Amino acid sequence: MAAPMLRSLSCLSRALGPWSWQSVAVTQSIAVVPVRTKKRFTPPLYEPKYKSEKEFIERSRKAGVVIPPERLERPIHLACTAGIFDAYVPPEGDARVSSLSKEGLAQKTERLKKTVASQLSIRKIREYDANFKIKDFPGRL
Repeated sequence: MAAPMLRSLSCLSRALGPWSWQSVAVTQSIAVVPVRTKKRFTPPLYEPKYKSEKEFIERSRKAGVVIPPERLERPIHLACTAGIFDAYVPPEGDARVSSLSKEGLAQKTERLKKTVASQLSIRKIREYDANFKIKDFPGRL
C-alpha cells in the first residue's frame, strides 16, 4: 500500500511541476481576480442645466415652448347622514329564514317590497334619462 501511494505522490509532483516546490507563503498571496470581483458603478455628479425654475421658464419662453399654467381644482364637499336608511335585519333563528314562521314571512315580504319600490323608482328615472345606469350613478354626483 505504501508503494502505490509514493508512486502517486511522485506523479503528482511531476504533474504540478515547479508549483509543487514553492512554499506555502508564496502560493497563498492575496490576488484580486477580475472575473470574480463585483463591478460597481458610481454615477457621475449631476449638474443641473438651469440654476432656478425662473431661469428655466425664461429660456423655454425664448425657445417658444408654451408651458400651460397649473390648474387649481375646486374642492369637493361630500356630506353624509349619520343615520342608516335601510338597516340590516338579520334573519331570525340560526342564520336561516324560515318561510313557515310568521316573522320569516314578514321579513321576506318586507324585502320584496323594498326591491319592488327601488325597481319602480329606477323605471321612473329611466323615463326621463334613457341612458341611466345604476353603476355610473355614484360617479355623476
